[in-house]
Amino acid sequence: MIVTPDTAKQLGANVGWIGGMLLEEMVEEQRSVRVIARNSTTAVWDTPIVLRIDVKNRAHRLRYAVVVDPQSGQLDAFDWLLDVDPSGTTMVLRDRLQWLAPNTMVDCRLFVDKSEYFLGIPSDEAFACLSIPRGQVQFNINQPQIAALLTRRQYGEEETKLLATTLRRLVERGQAALQADDTRAK
Repeated sequence: MIVTPDTAKQLGANVGWIGGMLLEEMVEEQRSVRVIARNSTTAVWDTPIVLRIDVKNRAHRLRYAVVVDPQSGQLDAFDWLLDVDPSGTTMVLRDRLQWLAPNTMVDCRLFVDKSEYFLGIPSDEAFACLSIPRGQVQFNINQPQIAALLTRRQYGEEETKLLATTLRRLVERGQAALQADDTRAK
């Protein structure tokens, strides 16, 4: 079920005045989602996210990618957090790349920063997620070339292919890690 400001009442969702404002703002933010790479087996998009880091709510970009293996049809999904410098020109990989489990549902726990209210009206950074969707396997990205690939603003045809190949290799590593965990558990 998808609840929007237009469907809340007819779906019986009593979100209240503040909840309605938050819902309206979230829908508006989602309109800024941008597809930045796409081909027959890969799609990559950026979505805005306000995240609680340390003791501050801050705007970031959450990048998602889905990659389909052309032979098996297996679909793999990833997310990773991008931090944008104050000038808005440089994006930096923040934390680890997440390989999401199949059928992952996002449960975004929110932090409400009361200092981000002015005369009872919340700012754009008043509500923050406490974390990004956690993957079944997390990858530390220590190679500068891969970090540069993951933080591009746009991808041409060749970069999209390279990104898909890189992510498929990570799936292979992740599958090996999951199998090793299963073996240790037995």
